[in-house]
Amino acid sequence: MISVGGLATIVGLFTLAAAGIGSSIGSDTDGASVAGGVTIFTGLGLIGGGIPLMIYGSNRVMASENAFLAPGVTPLAPHTAVVLGAGSLRLEGNF
Repeated sequence: MISVGGLATIVGLFTLAAAGIGSSIGSDTDGASVAGGVTIFTGLGLIGGGIPLMIYGSNRVMASENAFLAPGVTPLAPHTAVVLGAGSLRLEGNF
C-alpha cells in the first residue's frame, strides 16, 4: 500500500502540474485538475493506511526458527563429520 500510494501521489502531482501548465496557455484543464487532486488524496490515503498496517504486522508476526518442521519434531543440532568407511570417505553436515 505504501509503495502504490507513493507512486499515486507522484502521478497526481505531475497531473496537477500539467493541468497548471495547460491552464496558463489557455486550455480547459478542469478534468485534469480534479483527477490530479483525487489521485494525490488517494495516494496519501494509501500511505496513511499502509504505515499502521506495516507497524502492526511487524509486531504481530512471530518468527519461528524451525517453521518447516512438523509439530512435535525436534530439529537436529548443527554438526559436521568426516566418515571413513571401507573404501570410502564421506563428509556429512547439518546446518
